Amino acid sequence: MHLTIISGAARPQNKSNTAKIIDAFCKGFQTNENTTEIYFIRRISYQ
Repeated sequence: MHLTIISGAARPQNKSNTAKIIDAFCKGFQTNENTTEIYFIRRISYQ
């Protein structure tokens, strides 16, 4: 089975608790030959 996760967390990936939860979930999900891909949506501000 394949899982795609799209995260719109506001904090940067290295400081995000959401990213840590997603990483832990994916590690558990991948134990039975499942695959995952993660996309982080970033907000770009133009002034």
